[in-house]
Amino acid sequence: METVETLLKPVSEDNPCGENIEYDQEFGELSRDVQGEPERQFSDAPPKAPNWKNIKPRAQSLLQRSKDLNVTIWFTRASTHCDGIGGLLTGLNLIHGCIKQYWDCVYPRLDPEDNNDPEARLSILSQIGDYEIFVRDVHSVKLTFKKAEITIRDILAIEGKLTVLKDQPEFTQAQVEGIFHDPENAAVVQDLHKQLGDTLQLLKDLRKTLDEKLSNTGLSPDFSKLETVLINMQRLCATSALDEADGGGGTEVDSDDTSGVKTIAGGGNAATGEIRSREDVVRILEKACRYIERTEPTNPAALVVRFAQTLMTKNFVEIMEMLPPEDLKIFKKVMDAKTKK
Repeated sequence: METVETLLKPVSEDNPCGENIEYDQEFGELSRDVQGEPERQFSDAPPKAPNWKNIKPRAQSLLQRSKDLNVTIWFTRASTHCDGIGGLLTGLNLIHGCIKQYWDCVYPRLDPEDNNDPEARLSILSQIGDYEIFVRDVHSVKLTFKKAEITIRDILAIEGKLTVLKDQPEFTQAQVEGIFHDPENAAVVQDLHKQLGDTLQLLKDLRKTLDEKLSNTGLSPDFSKLETVLINMQRLCATSALDEADGGGGTEVDSDDTSGVKTIAGGGNAATGEIRSREDVVRILEKACRYIERTEPTNPAALVVRFAQTLMTKNFVEIMEMLPPEDLKIFKKVMDAKTKK
C-alpha cells in the first residue's frame, strides 16, 4: 500500500489538503475523460469506454496537489479496471484514509454557512454503492487463471446471481466450477478470497468512520449493492476451497463472509466429513444447492435449500418475522407431524 501512503501525505504543513482544483483545467479534463464517449445519435460509432490506464496516473498526480474526494473516486475506479479487486482495495483504502485523516479540510469543503452540510461529499461517496458505477466496474474485472480468463460479470451470470440480456457468457457452470476447483488455480482463488474479505471489511470500516464523522445521523451512503457482488464471489471462492479440502488436507482460515462459511488453505490438518458447527451446515447446504442448480436447474428444491441457508444465520424471532402467515401454517403442520412421530 505504498501508493496509498504516498497519496495520503499532507500536501504541505500549512495546507494539508492542498488547493481547490474544482475549476482547474486538468481536473475538468479528467472529469470528462472518466465519462468516456457515449453512443451518438444517428451514428454507427459504438460508445467508447474511458482510458483507465491513462486516467489512473493523472488522478495520482492531482491527488498530490489536492485531497479531493472526486479524484479519489476516479483513482479507485481506474485502479479497479487496471488492477482488479486488488485495485479496488487500494482505492477504497485511499478514500477511507482521506475521510479519516482529512475530514475537516478534504474537498469539497463543508459549508459553514449551511451548517456544515455534507451533502456534496455524500453524493460523491454514494458512487461506491451505485450499480451503474462501482458495481459495473467490479463486474468488468477479468480474473486470470492457469488456462482461462473470465470476468466477474460472467461468473455471476453463470452462477445465477446476475441476469444478462446480451453478450451471454461463453462458459458453462460446470466449466466455472472446474476452473475454481482446479488445484493449479488454488493460489489464485485463495488470493482472490483474501482480497474480497479485506475489501468487505474495509467497506464496514468506511461506513463506521462516516457514521462517526456524521454523528450517527444515518446519512452514510448505502454500499450494499457492491457488498452483495463481493460476498457472492467470496462464497464461490470459499466453497471451492472447501470442496478441495474435503478430498485432501487443509487448515481452517476464518472468512469475513457474512454467510459464516470458512475457507481452507492448502496443507495442515485433514478435513473430516463430520458436521461439527453451524458453519459446517451452511457449507453443506451450499454444496447441495450448487449440485441441484448444476444437475437439475429447473428443480425448485434449490430455492428451498437457499432459504434454509438464510435461516441458519437468523435467530427464532427473525425467522418468524421472515415467514408469511400462510407459510407458518405449513411450518406448524411439519412440526405437528414430527411431534406425532
